[in-house]
Amino acid sequence: IKLLDQKQLYGFHCAAKLGTKKTIISVTHSGEMLLMRAKRELRGFQSTDGIMVLYKIKQKRERNYVKIAIVSLLLLGGVGLVGAGVGYYLYTQTDLFSPDKETDTSLMATLGDDHVQTLEVDIETLTALKESFEKHEKSESEKATMQAMVVATDVISQMVPDSLKDQYSSEEVVRKFKGQGGINLVVKEGNTTGDAFDKSVAELNEYAMNYAQNNEYTTAIDYYQQAIESEDDNASARLESYANQGELYAQTDQLSEAKIAYEKARETSEQLSQEDRPRYQNTQAWTEAKLSGVYQDLNQTQDAEEALKEAEKIYLKTVALFAKLAKSDPTTHRQNLAWAYNMLANFYHNDTQEIKASIEARQKALDIYRDLAAKQALLFFERLFMTYNSLALSYQELNEYPKAQASYQKSFELTQEARDQGLENPKEYLAQALNQLGVIYTKQEQYNPANKHLKQSEKLYKELMFEDSHRFQAYLLGVQQDIAACYAQQQEYAKASRLYEEVIDKYQILNAQDPMKLNAPLAKALNSLAWIRLMDEKHHDTQQARQLLRKSLHHAKALEQSDRKRSLSLGATSHIYLAYLALHEGSMKEAFEHYDQALTLHPNYETAKSYLLLLVAKKNLMKANTLFTSMLEEYTSPEHQAELWMMYGKFYMEIDKVHAKLKLERALALYHDLNDTLKIEAIRILMNQADANNTMVQ
Repeated sequence: IKLLDQKQLYGFHCAAKLGTKKTIISVTHSGEMLLMRAKRELRGFQSTDGIMVLYKIKQKRERNYVKIAIVSLLLLGGVGLVGAGVGYYLYTQTDLFSPDKETDTSLMATLGDDHVQTLEVDIETLTALKESFEKHEKSESEKATMQAMVVATDVISQMVPDSLKDQYSSEEVVRKFKGQGGINLVVKEGNTTGDAFDKSVAELNEYAMNYAQNNEYTTAIDYYQQAIESEDDNASARLESYANQGELYAQTDQLSEAKIAYEKARETSEQLSQEDRPRYQNTQAWTEAKLSGVYQDLNQTQDAEEALKEAEKIYLKTVALFAKLAKSDPTTHRQNLAWAYNMLANFYHNDTQEIKASIEARQKALDIYRDLAAKQALLFFERLFMTYNSLALSYQELNEYPKAQASYQKSFELTQEARDQGLENPKEYLAQALNQLGVIYTKQEQYNPANKHLKQSEKLYKELMFEDSHRFQAYLLGVQQDIAACYAQQQEYAKASRLYEEVIDKYQILNAQDPMKLNAPLAKALNSLAWIRLMDEKHHDTQQARQLLRKSLHHAKALEQSDRKRSLSLGATSHIYLAYLALHEGSMKEAFEHYDQALTLHPNYETAKSYLLLLVAKKNLMKANTLFTSMLEEYTSPEHQAELWMMYGKFYMEIDKVHAKLKLERALALYHDLNDTLKIEAIRILMNQADANNTMVQ
């Protein structure tokens, strides 16, 4: 129960049956989604002594026969299953229960049919959690027990060659061993399929999801393909297959395949939406948004624009649908309405970059969740917590840090209130909230509260490490990286360097064990330490900076298969720093090359702007003019357009004052619309300078 609590897996039914030297613990749950979550969350248990066996024990007679039945189970051997051993632990109770040394297992020979124990094997439960316990101490008794446990389940199909599958089908094995050794194995009613070896679409999706979470994308894609090709007619599960396969194809830059998968998901979601709009309409909108991104990457601009418009249209329809349903059935649908607003906010934030629209939708979700949480605080805690955090991220995008800080502060206060009301294991949420507050204080150069919150977060993550080191080590290293960044921003380079070096060493050890998961934070830490080596006058070391940046590029490249966008962003940062290093060494050609590579990998406004300023400063007129033109086409927000036209006008002041003034006039009009009085005044001063130096300008 403690282990389940640590993983926040609630509502499971636990029971223990006592044997002479072993106690078998059964854990079940009626909810399929929680079983799937358990499968994902309980992976760390394989290194823990004393884990659960998952099946139910039904007694036919008196309670005292349970002990005999389990002894019999432990003695079962020689069942002859090829490749058996799913790997479930039996919990050895040496302190809590004294072994009954007088138990005579030969009594089993005298038991009649009336005393046979029935083990009802729940395939759904067994399959959902089997992968969590694949490593085990293979004593002879445990082997025999595990063989007996799996004989009546579909999972045996993965362990025997095709030629033997008929021999070891569920029905055949149950028939063969029924009643032997005082054990009667039966499959839970309604819990098996016609073909024991034909996995359902839902099961295949489950396997695929596990591989995807471990960054084994090729295997995951293959499992999704098996699910798609299965004869199972579960349309909802097939929709999941298409959508997730499309996501993996897109992440691994297989755009044509992603397009096909998403288009199939679109077709399936349209069909399902006609049958059940509340359930599937948001999925339909999500698919359109994903398709838009793929079309854009394939340079199918018109298709991209149409898909994006369709996505917004469907999201808005979903909001309207749940708003209507919430009026007639608020208990059921107000939370669905909040969820629909959150989905719309995600769309505006991620897909159209309309951050203000995202904030507006998020605020509506927040209002509903606050109202619901006022009556059922713990039930809606996590959704409210995450909504506050998402709102803070949007404010950060607009550089509105005080508002972002206020949202993160709400998350923190919410967690404190939930803890006082009985929230299980609140440390994780508190650590996350404190970390976020520390980062936002750092961005505002409020270093005392930043250090305070980050250190408190670090302390909590260290405590959580004692409970689950595998899960929380990366979080601990992440907050330590944020502490180092705070030191660096205060120009406390010695402290920052030491901490970055410690973090990098730990990342490298962990990365050797699981390279797919930690390439991103390792690349980021290497970039940060390289920048300190360039900035720190006392310990300036361009050679080490170059080595660190080359290592970072290596890890960013290794990340490309699993997270291409982040890979390109980290690689671009490395090239920007290499460009700075080249400038420092006087190598203008190399600096230009690195900026070009940075913009090729990850074109963004700030990178392009810094490159543009460099070109202007070095009077590289042809390249600067080309970059101005492309940036004006690419960055179309009024703020970006105004700044670019102002920079363009200043650039032309030494080339052609007539054209300079024309460009400044465009900037002036845009800043009037933005009501930016400071910039308006600055442009007027520049235009007066142009007039004073050029009699042709009237």
